[in-house]
Amino acid sequence: MSNRMLTLIVAVLVSLATTAHADQETIEEPHPDDRKYIGGRVPFAEPVDPSKCRFGDKRYVYWAANKHVFRFLFRSDPRDKIYPFGAFRFPDGTADPTSLVIPPPPDPTEPEGCYLNPIRGGSMPYGRLKVAQIFRRVFGRKFLPTDGVNVIVANLGTATNSQRKDSDEIQYDKLRACQFMASRAIFCSINNYLPLFSGGYIKIDKSLLGSSGVKRPIFVSYLAGKEKMRYTGAGFSVHDSVSVGLSFYLRPDELDGLVDFIKGIVQHIDNAYLPDYSWTNRSASGEK
Repeated sequence: MSNRMLTLIVAVLVSLATTAHADQETIEEPHPDDRKYIGGRVPFAEPVDPSKCRFGDKRYVYWAANKHVFRFLFRSDPRDKIYPFGAFRFPDGTADPTSLVIPPPPDPTEPEGCYLNPIRGGSMPYGRLKVAQIFRRVFGRKFLPTDGVNVIVANLGTATNSQRKDSDEIQYDKLRACQFMASRAIFCSINNYLPLFSGGYIKIDKSLLGSSGVKRPIFVSYLAGKEKMRYTGAGFSVHDSVSVGLSFYLRPDELDGLVDFIKGIVQHIDNAYLPDYSWTNRSASGEK
């Protein structure tokens, strides 16, 4: 069989596989206050444009985090441009380490963001926008970030492999004034007599999230704040490849929405995950 025939066969199979799930998805138009979370321009880089791809479903942009690949519906609105992470370099010219652990693309001649050449590392496409949209859906108001980090990025594949406790889990383990919340998360107060209003740490068991991609409980800090809102922070990993960092304000009466908020983010990543993606399938580019 000729290389040309192999290319056509693989293209058809890829199209069928990616289309079956696509018809169930729709692009959610952002609230005017949330569009700012989509991203900014990268000097000397061309924006991702799936229409230039030869293979894969052109409704999607493909992103690699560690050894896993995810896909997200492409936003064609000119205001919503995203750029390949390959355009980013440190001042000394070296690439970000999250891109170095990613296998070579099946077809490097394809534009970055295509099925056979996914964006290599960096931030998840439209990730901050999706956080703001899920927050608005759960809490009925706009996302109020703190000065901390709010990111969904590729990691080096070590976040959940390590059994070391993070600082929030260590603090949680020290507390004894704990209670179940309506959401079945556990709140442990830093003050024995004013549980919710005094601040504390929250444990969200992985069983509450309905995802095989989350391997450990998630611990959330809920501490000092302003105007009856408290600083809320969490960090966790999904599928051993995507790191989520959240830093925002919540009122005490909103705490039970935390599980649905974090579950919404995890499910979004789960739905984008392509578990059968092959890094070694080069037949679509005419290589063996």
